[in-house]
Amino acid sequence: MNQPMRIWAVVPVKSFGRAKARLAPLLGPDQREELSRAMFEDVLAALRTLDRLAGILVISQDTRARQIARAAGALMVEDPLEQGPSAAIRLAMPALRDSRADAMIVVPSDVPQIKPDELLPVLESLQRVCVALVAAARDGGTNLLGCSPMDIMDPCFGPNSFAKHISAARRIGIEPQVFSCSSLRHDIDRPEDILDFCARQPTRTGAYLDGVSRMSHGADVAG
Repeated sequence: MNQPMRIWAVVPVKSFGRAKARLAPLLGPDQREELSRAMFEDVLAALRTLDRLAGILVISQDTRARQIARAAGALMVEDPLEQGPSAAIRLAMPALRDSRADAMIVVPSDVPQIKPDELLPVLESLQRVCVALVAAARDGGTNLLGCSPMDIMDPCFGPNSFAKHISAARRIGIEPQVFSCSSLRHDIDRPEDILDFCARQPTRTGAYLDGVSRMSHGADVAG
């Protein structure tokens, strides 16, 4: 009987202090930093419940992100240059090989409402040669990339990455499997993402945004 593939989750994390600049119309620098931390903690908490993952690897330069990752039992790789998710994933490859990973899922750190059960069909698809994708609800991005084997193709994160990942998979002769994981489609990257945020389950992110909203409302009343 074939042994199951060893699938690792890879989470690139931009330094909290530099993250989410597009949220500046709604949140100050400290608020954006705390929101980034809360989202990352939610993503890690969800991934830790997946028994079918062989491990979690976090790539970041941020000191607090590294501390949170180690406390959660994740493997850490430093990202001194922070040149984006694709470069971060390339940095992760030696550590994944050392850990005998067969396949990987790349999950962003800003999908705080991720539901682990929705990832099970994705993990099942990676038991064979496969490229798996989940599209972002807005902006043409990619909110999950699954690769089996893990180095089957180069990641194409950035503008319009979903279409680029589709094309990259087809260039190597693979028709990618696209999954509609609703909890993964909605990241928090722009002001409208916060305004449209509707908590599907209790999360650190939801609690933080509720607190910010109450503080803002109180300030408006006082003013």
